[in-house]
Amino acid sequence: MAAAHPGAEVAMVSHGDPIKAGLIALTGGDLAGLNRFYLPTGGIVSLRVERERAIIAERWTPRG
Repeated sequence: MAAAHPGAEVAMVSHGDPIKAGLIALTGGDLAGLNRFYLPTGGIVSLRVERERAIIAERWTPRG
């Protein structure tokens, strides 16, 4: 998505586990840690994509 829209902000929506797996893969983590990566229902994670890597820039958790 970042390559198709350079310099733009892109929103992607999915279910928790695919989002966690994507974040772990994009940031160079180990998918074995999928269940240790906390992402609550309704949570938002912002990535900054730089060349060949992605960095988690911000995390937002809804208040219950």
